Amino acid sequence: MAVTPPTTDRERVRDPGCLDATLLAGYIDGQATPHQRARVEAHLSRCYDCYVIVEDSLAAEPVPMPHVGGTSRWTTWVIAGTVAAALLLAVRFAPWPFPSSFFQPAASRVDVAFAQLDEALGPSRIIEPRLSGRSAHRPLKRALRSGTPEALPLDVHTAQLQVADAAKALTDADRERTLATMYLMMDQPEDALKLLEPLAVSASADAGLLSDTAAAYLARREQGDVARAAKIARHAVDIDPTRAEAWFNLGLAAYALGDIAEAGKAWGQYLALDASSPWADEARTRLARATAPRTP
Repeated sequence: MAVTPPTTDRERVRDPGCLDATLLAGYIDGQATPHQRARVEAHLSRCYDCYVIVEDSLAAEPVPMPHVGGTSRWTTWVIAGTVAAALLLAVRFAPWPFPSSFFQPAASRVDVAFAQLDEALGPSRIIEPRLSGRSAHRPLKRALRSGTPEALPLDVHTAQLQVADAAKALTDADRERTLATMYLMMDQPEDALKLLEPLAVSASADAGLLSDTAAAYLARREQGDVARAAKIARHAVDIDPTRAEAWFNLGLAAYALGDIAEAGKAWGQYLALDASSPWADEARTRLARATAPRTP
């Protein structure tokens, strides 16, 4: 289902113009025309209830139906009945019952949601810099030769909704930092910077926040962004010389700017703080590359 999930704000749980159950069923069953598919997908991008119903229906195991003309498949009217029942429940009981995790402390719910996002993103990380707090190491994913961003799977978007929903219980600043981290993990630095830039101004002594802001600039890589990343990362390590991820990001920025001496120093400082983790192995490789003799 090539649809961006809608917001999970409880005030917007259902779109007032929900589609006919038969039309949704035809979409689920693969019988919708191109025009109908476009109409349904536009609706799903803003209606959380219908999105969940369709997502769950597509993920469910098909129920075997009696053979007709030598084939066996779901019939649209059966699916329509199921969808109609689900829509009725959504109207009757909206907002949907909270999962048991809702009653966990807010920070625990965020940790669980991030763990699900980590798992959904797979064995490779999408962006090069290191983030504060969410620091599990994964090898960097190779860029597509075409340069076209790879579409993220549906389960990643589902996990994104869970992180956003869990973050609602946090304070404003913590919620925005949580959402910024989520956007960076999904390689959406523009969205992350909208949240991080104002925070970096108001909390300019927070080395972790500054390091993540530098990471966002490194991930976006628009004109001037690498220089901005280097400046902010330098400020972060000045504030807190023990902030390992800030040294890592400073190494990336300095190397990209061609300042091999500063890159080597940054990764050397990183290894003085962390000599044994997978991040250290990557920093060691980068340091060796930066200090290798140049061939004429």
